[in-house]
Amino acid sequence: MLIQLALMEEPSPTTLIVTLAGLAGLFLIPAVIFRAKIPKEDKEADKSFQTSFEEVAIGLVHVAPDGAFIRVNPYVCKFLGYSEQELLQLTFQELTLPEELAESITYIKAALSGEIEQSFSLIKRYRHKQGHLVWAKLTTTLIRDDQGNPDYFLSSIQDVSELKETEAKLDESLDKLKQAYHELEQNARKDGLTGALNITAFKACVQDAFQRFDRYRTPATLVFIDLDRFKEINDSHGHIAGDQVLTTLVAKLLNEVRLTDAVGRYGGDEFAVLLANSDEIQAEEFCNRLGKTVSLGLEEGQAIEVGMSVGISEISDDTQSVDDWLKRADHQMYSSKKSTPQDPSPAETTKGHPIG
Repeated sequence: MLIQLALMEEPSPTTLIVTLAGLAGLFLIPAVIFRAKIPKEDKEADKSFQTSFEEVAIGLVHVAPDGAFIRVNPYVCKFLGYSEQELLQLTFQELTLPEELAESITYIKAALSGEIEQSFSLIKRYRHKQGHLVWAKLTTTLIRDDQGNPDYFLSSIQDVSELKETEAKLDESLDKLKQAYHELEQNARKDGLTGALNITAFKACVQDAFQRFDRYRTPATLVFIDLDRFKEINDSHGHIAGDQVLTTLVAKLLNEVRLTDAVGRYGGDEFAVLLANSDEIQAEEFCNRLGKTVSLGLEEGQAIEVGMSVGISEISDDTQSVDDWLKRADHQMYSSKKSTPQDPSPAETTKGHPIG
């Protein structure tokens, strides 16, 4: 709830604060109108004040120190949906939302005790007679009698419902913009085809793991994966089939990793996995779960199985840098590739054999 103090000449804390708390959301009216107490004997001045009070394009109310409405102008009646007679039978407490009442009363008490010697303003909600909520800016001054005792609160009220609705829409638009930016940022980190992290984003994850090991000795292991004879898949079955093999592999990897791990596309048909808080033995268990091939279903019940070469490198005291760590995993992968007998071509199986 927005609260601001407006300096006024000869502040009258006691009576005016009750009105303000009662009619949350008032705009400050010129001090002369708020504070002027018209001598009863001056009928012309009283008539002029009455005309201004009734016709001014802002809500004006007088509220007794106990919260009862003493005087209201047509603007207030229209704003709250009550007739003048109905409002004069109510108190500001009855029109204030329960969750906002305590704050209003706090300001009223401060004015009555002299703690607040100026007018105060706040923005609050009221429940309209028809049941919906309306927003108002309330500015209140306590008027005292000639002996300095609290007489009544003089408050101005202005409807700011449209302003609050606009603010709400702007907040909603801002939230959507933040979400769109977040999605854009996430998409910028990912490989467009497979959904794996791109090499830049993956290296950033590896850098974090390297720093955690350097500071806290937190283990981590890299797993590099290369598809065997992938070019022949593109040549024999087309690039669409080749792309499907890549996306199938990444889906398989993402299904096996944890939220703390990372999967990245390191090259055309090369992928890398960062296993956080894992040693080499756990990485080998991961590879065993992954299997040695990637299978893809083709038309007419055919399936193609693509072998994988894997390299594993656990970070250690000998690891000099992130690039050193990545090169070690890459080297292990190519060593595995050279030592594994290569079939003349990717194996094709008939329907009924495992796929994936």
